[in-house]
Amino acid sequence: MTKKTKKAVRLRFNFSIIIRLGKTVRPTLYYNTESMEAKTDMPTGARSSWIRDRTNPLTKGFAESLHNIFPGITANYLTIAGGIGVAAGSALRVWSRENHDCDPRLALASLGILIAGFAMDSIDGKMSKLWGTEGEGAVLDATVDRINNLFLGLTRMHTSSTKDSTLGEILAIGATLTGTLPSMARAKLESEGIAPNEGGKGALDFLGSHAGRTITGIFGIALPIILQSKKVRNFIDKKTPFSPESVENFPIQEILDAITIVMNVKMTMDRASMFDQYQENPGQTTPEEQQKAKEKLRSYKIMMGVSLATMLGAYFALHKNQVGDLVNYLSSS
Repeated sequence: MTKKTKKAVRLRFNFSIIIRLGKTVRPTLYYNTESMEAKTDMPTGARSSWIRDRTNPLTKGFAESLHNIFPGITANYLTIAGGIGVAAGSALRVWSRENHDCDPRLALASLGILIAGFAMDSIDGKMSKLWGTEGEGAVLDATVDRINNLFLGLTRMHTSSTKDSTLGEILAIGATLTGTLPSMARAKLESEGIAPNEGGKGALDFLGSHAGRTITGIFGIALPIILQSKKVRNFIDKKTPFSPESVENFPIQEILDAITIVMNVKMTMDRASMFDQYQENPGQTTPEEQQKAKEKLRSYKIMMGVSLATMLGAYFALHKNQVGDLVNYLSSS
């Protein structure tokens, strides 16, 4: 094979990857009018998505290794441990920011604990399959996911507060609250017998999924920590046309939160349209799955109220002086 031919093959291979990533990955559902069985052009189920398909070998291998090392550990243990890790990492990150990141090791430790917490939460489903208890901890997992999302939102809001970015605080609240909407819509569909694809239509819709919200949220928290590194700052200063200060002040977290809000709403609307389209011919989820979905939906509604109260309470706590001035003004007038 000549060099020119090899180059053409490589280009064709690279373009095929780009095309595959950009293609619609949410299954196109249709029904056989005789058997009324739901069919798709790809694997169905609420837990299928392009990101899961690509990370499944890694998470499955990690879960199997963990299961072999600690045979007594269950999926629920991982779920709870993941929630504790996210809460601890968020608290440590807030404390570190309150102290102006005087010790970069604390900031790195908080980021590591956050990532470890979400990693444990991401493999609890694989662990339940290994134990043959799939579905038993679904409600607990759904609730902890929402709690993790809340802690992540509080951390981002506090980070914006330390930068005096009121817009960032508001967007963090919006991204946190709208993050529950796609899950509520999915649970509603599953309770009616319809199984939506978790990852949406493609890479952009991925930002409206649970995994997408988690990754963008962690990235928004991680960037200021990464920029504390002298090596990173020297690289930016010498190898890019930007200064480290301009990169540090760039509103990347605000942009990511704004995009996340839009994609959360879009994915919710997409799933609502699926309900209108397929409610006459459900049957993709079993009665047991439908019951679990109803329980998860109740949990989501409760956590939506808890998240709203917590985020607003935290916002007013961060702006207690302004709130006090407003109350005094209203009372005097």
